[in-house]
Amino acid sequence: GLGALAGATLSVYLLAFGGWRGSFVVWAVLALLAAGAWIWMAPGRGSLHEPLPHGLGRLVRNREVWHVAALFGGQSLVFYGGITWIPFLLSGSSHAYLALVLFLFQVVSLPLTAILATIQRPWATSRFWYTAGGLLMSVGSLGLMLGLTGLAWLWAPLAGLGTSMVFAGSNALPALWASERSEVAGYTALTLTVGYTFAFFGPLLGGLLLDHTQVITSPFWVITAAALMTAVLGALLPQRTGVRSLATLSDPTDSI
Repeated sequence: GLGALAGATLSVYLLAFGGWRGSFVVWAVLALLAAGAWIWMAPGRGSLHEPLPHGLGRLVRNREVWHVAALFGGQSLVFYGGITWIPFLLSGSSHAYLALVLFLFQVVSLPLTAILATIQRPWATSRFWYTAGGLLMSVGSLGLMLGLTGLAWLWAPLAGLGTSMVFAGSNALPALWASERSEVAGYTALTLTVGYTFAFFGPLLGGLLLDHTQVITSPFWVITAAALMTAVLGALLPQRTGVRSLATLSDPTDSI
């Protein structure tokens, strides 16, 4: 979260180090250093592991898995679409204002995550939680879609808070809803793969719309539609009994 926040808000100030090409070099070097540290320090690399059955075929046929994947995909499209098109929408504004809006779009996830770590109520399985997140995304996206750029500092954190809520919950659901511990990896893999594939179409469709219509706010048509879809999916979230508590995930062996 901190890495994404820094990348979105500091890049405009890195233009002094060789323009936009130089900013990519700076972030690439940091990513390579992080990858090297992970390879060197990641736990469990020195021991042999027996592969566990993941039940991927059974999970693919489970509608509940696709529901969670669609939730994750909706918020991902709003997030990556926003990161892509907010700078275009604010192209007439100062670099400082753009950096502020992008900062507010992402910084709301940090206090939210800290607060959720202290809450014992089952927010991750609550329909209200995802519906509220989807509605916040919808309000923020709609404000940007209407071109109300003077209030972008307000629309951005509203959309960002909504995406953070759905992101946190849909990341927790695979571990909570997998019928067996061995299915958690497969459940998570499907959720992330389908979700991020869906998110890819936010910037792509936004670009096609912009090229075709020449309307600067047109990419937010797609983003707002995805936000509304997320709210509907949240309201229709399957309800289950006997779901494990999030507190059980504190034991590393329960999250494998």
